[in-house]
Amino acid sequence: KYWDLYDNVDIDLPIVQQIDLNHPHSQRLANVLDMKNMEITQTDIINARRAYYGNISYIDEKIGELINALIECDTFDNTIIIIAADHGDMLGEHGLWYKMTFGEGSARVPLIMHFPKHLFGSNTGNANLQIDDNVSLIDILPTMIDIGSINNYLKNDYIDDELNGRSLTRYFANMECKHHNTMMQQTDDNIVVGEYFGEGAISPMVMIKYNEYKYIFCLDDPSQIYNLAQDKNELNNVYGLLDDKIYDTLEYLREEYYNDAKLSMLKQKVIRDQHQRRFIYETTKNHANVDWNFHPFAGINYSKDRFMRNHKDLNDLELNSRFPRIPHTDYSRK
Repeated sequence: KYWDLYDNVDIDLPIVQQIDLNHPHSQRLANVLDMKNMEITQTDIINARRAYYGNISYIDEKIGELINALIECDTFDNTIIIIAADHGDMLGEHGLWYKMTFGEGSARVPLIMHFPKHLFGSNTGNANLQIDDNVSLIDILPTMIDIGSINNYLKNDYIDDELNGRSLTRYFANMECKHHNTMMQQTDDNIVVGEYFGEGAISPMVMIKYNEYKYIFCLDDPSQIYNLAQDKNELNNVYGLLDDKIYDTLEYLREEYYNDAKLSMLKQKVIRDQHQRRFIYETTKNHANVDWNFHPFAGINYSKDRFMRNHKDLNDLELNSRFPRIPHTDYSRK
């Protein structure tokens, strides 16, 4: 159904299709995805993007169904709705797929909020307001705490004022932001920070988004800075080429958030944790398998077969998660 929505539609191709093999992280991702041994044709790219657009249409339809249900139950005008995502997908941009990078396709996600005006009394916000500032998923918690505090719905005196993230209530209601990151307030509100410890990384990777500048750095790779206002496709790394004032601000933020000493400490912590988990694996693999999964229904091996664990191939998991079931597909290329 959703695939067919895009029948006879011109699917756009990635603006930048070549992978940047001059940067070590992109090289490692190419190895992770085994791209040297996998030919990706223009047809493959178009089909992948078409399927992704179909997924978005599916989600959009389901959100509409939920909203219609709220309206039918006469609760829409008393319901706060937040739509977000944990990550995007590169969809072939810069020759990359999935997430695993701080590229815009992967790291930039939607954050849509609906707040009934009457919940704020006289402090009503602006309808249909689009915010261009940098915000983060970690801003959702302090936002909800502040909303819960309106009219004393939630007593939050016990909540730490040093919560990570910043309340977004300043955008849609004339109220004081009670929860914010004080370091951010000392510099500029228009800052978000991300960190990455996953596939392709050999050291903790950090991204600082300050105004229009995206600063990506780690201990073992060359630093990257992109001016997204002038270079939305992230083609020109301007690290070392910036105005001194901007560069000094970015370096100050790096020093405050993730200086080299902290990054080194994090790397060693990760390595110690890996050694511990490898030790446990090696000492238990030849013995009876201990199932650590939580089973919500007694007597049913529910978690092991339904959720992703290391024993199961990801392709099989996804095939079995679809309804109606589809025939098994051989993903190997002949």
